[in-house]
Amino acid sequence: MTPLQLTHFEELMYWENHPAYPCNVFVRARFSGKLHRGDVETALLLALGRHPLLRSKIERRGRRWFWVLSEEKPELTWTDLPHGPGDDFPSSTHINLQEEIGLRVCVHSGTQTSDMTLQFHHSCCDGAGFLAFLQDWLVFYARQRGAELDESRLPNYDPRRLSNRARYGLTWWKLLKLLPRQLIGLQGVKQFMARAPQPLHPHSAHPTGQSPPAQYPSGARHVFTVDETIRFRQIAQLQNVTTNDLLARNLFLAIFQWRQEQGLGIDHEWLRMMVPMDLRTAADREMPAANIVSSVFLDRRSIDSMDSEQLLASIHDEMQLIKRNQLGLTFLFSLRLFDWLPGGIRKSVKTDRCTISFIFTNVGKALARTPLPKRSGRLLAGDVMLEGLQALVPLRPYNCAAFCVHQYAGKLVMDLHYDSGVLASDHARRIIENFVAQSLAMNVNSSVAEPIR
Repeated sequence: MTPLQLTHFEELMYWENHPAYPCNVFVRARFSGKLHRGDVETALLLALGRHPLLRSKIERRGRRWFWVLSEEKPELTWTDLPHGPGDDFPSSTHINLQEEIGLRVCVHSGTQTSDMTLQFHHSCCDGAGFLAFLQDWLVFYARQRGAELDESRLPNYDPRRLSNRARYGLTWWKLLKLLPRQLIGLQGVKQFMARAPQPLHPHSAHPTGQSPPAQYPSGARHVFTVDETIRFRQIAQLQNVTTNDLLARNLFLAIFQWRQEQGLGIDHEWLRMMVPMDLRTAADREMPAANIVSSVFLDRRSIDSMDSEQLLASIHDEMQLIKRNQLGLTFLFSLRLFDWLPGGIRKSVKTDRCTISFIFTNVGKALARTPLPKRSGRLLAGDVMLEGLQALVPLRPYNCAAFCVHQYAGKLVMDLHYDSGVLASDHARRIIENFVAQSLAMNVNSSVAEPIR
């Protein structure tokens, strides 16, 4: 692979990364059965061979940064635990892409259960891209353990397509047709700049030169049952909204409730939810792991939670407006503008004030298309079964909570990555409990979940 210049989004993720707030994503795969080190390592190398950005470092050439392929293997930490792994994530630090590739692996292998925690730098790829890498690893590990699989069902990734990863399916003609609709996005930019969102809990950001809290990363989660997941989808269909709309509404309600319980905030303070948007087109199916993603922002106040049905309607209408007019591209266009200004994209990264209150990302059905066999909806990779996944997305200054939703084996899973230097573990657990309570309060006859006071 010839060196590739970083896209504007990749460069933003690079400047977002510093020791106190690593731009790391953590994906922990939990297995029943024992993982075998030699086969894990072989499968990792085979999977990395299909995803060049995860085995690259970056170099500065002039005023630009480039991906340069490296022969370096990912850092692998291996611990044999006779009684199996615990619930805490392995402690970690930030990744410096000038000195190492953007992937680290930590395995806790027990006789009955095992974990593999994959840490990757967000500059390398987004959640969908990394799930593609994880799927490859599972297939290659199964093969190493003697499983016979139809590997022709794996995508035929073409590294040459990485040069198109910032085109987002746009031709010059499509771009010209799109520009008038971006005028709507300018109103959103104006609101973004004019409003002053508040962090979930008042605090001062950690000094950017220091390390993250000792307990990093810190997570909390809830797994809904299959029946609860089906009911949630039915409610969305009956109300003519998406499950993502319902999740976003319930998350706002849960957070406003928690802030009220803590005696925080006033009715007219803005909270800002950042929502990543997958921009992949059909032409990107053969794209190796990369960032084909943008972000949109939803601002709401505590007073907006008084009518939960209206809150849902407003979120649905705003998201439909964004999708119809492709306003997910507005954020990427703004990065291009920043690149032209003095200081470039680096200057747009704010560490001295709150610009995002919390993050909510939904990666959908995880590992839905794979040649691996299933048992009770769970994937078999040779002699181990993938029992579940846990995903923690990055935290930024003044953004002390990041939520990630996925579905696996028919169950909806909500993961919370929280800043343990700001929020106590019982605070994180309470926010999750509020979210679960709001979600289970709904029934198939109505989407109304009146705020639980």
